[in-house]
Amino acid sequence: MALPNDSNGAFQRDSGKRYIFLEGKVMKMILRKVIGNLATMDNSQYQVERIFLTWDELSKRMMRKTTDRGNQVAVVVPEGVRLKDGDVLYCEDNRVIAVQLLTEDVLVVKAKNYHQLGWICYHLGYQQSRIMITGKEVLVPFNPGIHTFLLHNGLNVKRCFRRFMDDSGDGTPTQNVQ
Repeated sequence: MALPNDSNGAFQRDSGKRYIFLEGKVMKMILRKVIGNLATMDNSQYQVERIFLTWDELSKRMMRKTTDRGNQVAVVVPEGVRLKDGDVLYCEDNRVIAVQLLTEDVLVVKAKNYHQLGWICYHLGYQQSRIMITGKEVLVPFNPGIHTFLLHNGLNVKRCFRRFMDDSGDGTPTQNVQ
């Protein structure tokens, strides 16, 4: 059955329920806004379902994901909104669906001083790499070429798994890689 298109790019049936056609499937559960964050909510009375996202996916406007309990959902983020770790996208009937940021394979570069920190950031920026600065540490997603470049220049580099965050969370390592 063909579904008529409405002005928001979603589809509507006669009953008034809204659906969205995403990646070749009609999605029944559409998460359209950020309700709150798990860090500020009392979530003890809720069953928390999680949608696992990478740092790159946090800035996507539309995606189809499966929660950790197997429910398929369409996430449609309003323009200008960037998802963060712990954002709650659904909260009803003792059930919460929240975003969880995955850990990523990163290089941690420790600078000796702020001059060296500037040098590191300049060269990583020149290579169009995304970076995260925490104190005198610079995190960059693992890339063999960048790893070789940093080691060749005598920098203190360690490869590990961390959450790659903008300004939310602490980005502490969860697992080191040898």
